[in-house]
Amino acid sequence: MISDFRSAPNGSRIETDLCIIGAGAAGIAIAHSLIAASLRVTIIESGGLAFDPDTQALYDGDVAGVPWGVELTRTRLRWFGGSTNEWGRGCIPLDGIDFAERPWVPSSGWPFERQELAKYYERARAFCAIPTFPFDDPGLLDRVRPRIPAFDPKVLTHCYAMLSFAGGFGNAYARSLRRAANVELILHANLIELVPQGSGRRVDRARIRSLDGKCGTIRARWYVLACGGIENARLLLLSDSVTRSGLGNENDVVGRYFMDHPNIHVGSLRNETGMALAAPYIKRLSRRLPIWPVIRLSEDLQKQDQLLNGRFQLRMRKEGEESEGMQALRVLKQGLRQGLLSWDMSREAYRAAIDWRSVLPAVSRHIRGFPTSARPVIDIEGFFEQAPNPASRIELYHRRDALGLRKVRLNWRLTDLDHHTYRAAMQHFSREIGQDFPGAIQLAECLEAGQQTQASPRGTAHHIGTTRMSDNPRLGVVDRDCRVHGLDNLYIAGSSVFPTGGWAFPTFTIVALALRLSEHIVQESRRTIFRQRAGYGKTDLRRRAPRIACG
Repeated sequence: MISDFRSAPNGSRIETDLCIIGAGAAGIAIAHSLIAASLRVTIIESGGLAFDPDTQALYDGDVAGVPWGVELTRTRLRWFGGSTNEWGRGCIPLDGIDFAERPWVPSSGWPFERQELAKYYERARAFCAIPTFPFDDPGLLDRVRPRIPAFDPKVLTHCYAMLSFAGGFGNAYARSLRRAANVELILHANLIELVPQGSGRRVDRARIRSLDGKCGTIRARWYVLACGGIENARLLLLSDSVTRSGLGNENDVVGRYFMDHPNIHVGSLRNETGMALAAPYIKRLSRRLPIWPVIRLSEDLQKQDQLLNGRFQLRMRKEGEESEGMQALRVLKQGLRQGLLSWDMSREAYRAAIDWRSVLPAVSRHIRGFPTSARPVIDIEGFFEQAPNPASRIELYHRRDALGLRKVRLNWRLTDLDHHTYRAAMQHFSREIGQDFPGAIQLAECLEAGQQTQASPRGTAHHIGTTRMSDNPRLGVVDRDCRVHGLDNLYIAGSSVFPTGGWAFPTFTIVALALRLSEHIVQESRRTIFRQRAGYGKTDLRRRAPRIACG
């Protein structure tokens, strides 16, 4: 069932078994896996079934640290389906080394090995609608045409991602959630605070509000916070009416260890040799062979040079089309099309104006109907793991949003290990290319001989780590079951629980962890449901999801 909180009476009360806050990849995966379970499930979603500029503006905040690194409003989407409404649909598991404790990577290591997620990765295939091909079959790479080049396996190796045919999870799963007898999706309901009981050991209720001023309360046996890598931490910090530092923050870990996948421009391929090299990597995917070859750093190289994990991507464009100015122009165009000019677009306008030498010829070609007249260029981009860093963090800002809640201040910080990885990895890559394809690569300025300037990274909208997983409460916010330390009935889903991020697109692992969490909640319910029933009245758990009741 799907309902709209704006149509409910003010002061509504909702009682349920499981309250999921956020209907993005994680929230939808959990709810969908619990259809027909003996649990009443309520999902609340801040937005509606389509984009709304007023709701999207709730993501506004302040950014410090790496300049131009992360843009809070453009890199997240706040309506049913979340950021999967515009995701790249690439699916690949994390590497085994990403789960390991690495001596050269501070605060690395998950509480379990990759094998723990193996069966959930398999279940995530069906949810993400990806083919049944294995992820580690070298024979699939042999079928790619033109053939991929052979690199020194101790330096660079190949793997492949697969393309999800599910598209946005909101569109893919709205119908099944609407028909589910035990699930209710409530739109336009914003979490204001999770209020714990006096002992602080359990969440007692969730306070919700719509943008038009309607207020309500949800009481549940279990709560799952699934609002994304930034908003999960923000909502814990905002839940401070009983615990002054925020829920789960006794050790000042909530919001720390923010990570993204820094994107570095390595250089370009411009001649015919470069085009031949790039051909296997830019071919359009098909259902018959829906794999996307990826060049990555080998584990041997990571251990030998003490590097973070990383990959390289080759992308074709027309010369001048994707310059800094053209990227800014595309942002302005998107904002105009979606009615987002209420955002602060002055920065993008400035970027377009100062790059007028690239912008004007490209716009002129487009107006004249000759957008393909420019020479093709292959850009080489590196996407890297970020080292866990407690100084890279989410905090609350003094400004407030339309709900009266303090906005986010993101302080994105990189370390010497990050910059060491960028330079060393890109130099290894250029040497490997240069051996078999001499003269094919034109390096970025920061890699030219004698240059000591650092590369300038940009974010990839993969927000990771702000409620990290650890068995030690001093080092993490949630335990290996994604339960918040010190709270019996609050769980967190999404990439905010990743202790490290690898280089892989996070959505596939988000779904796998969400399916693992849903299984844990079912097991927990079987152990405790009859013992806890008395506190919630004699409610038949198999009945339809609860409707909103007037308070």
